Amino acid sequence: MTPINAVIPMMRAATVIKSIKKAIICKLPLCLSVCLLYEIKNKKERNVRKYLIYFRNRVDRRENVC
Repeated sequence: MTPINAVIPMMRAATVIKSIKKAIICKLPLCLSVCLLYEIKNKKERNVRKYLIYFRNRVDRRENVC
């Protein structure tokens, strides 16, 4: 049986992975997905969400993201 302390981080990781899938579905640049994967690897989930919002705003303004 998995201890509860291990289950909670797995649930958080699943939420962030859903965010990445949404970002890729939204056709954001490849560099964004690489950046998000890098941040998840370092367990900085909050930064991942900030990056996601930041890049979405830049894409909405049609700025060069990469």
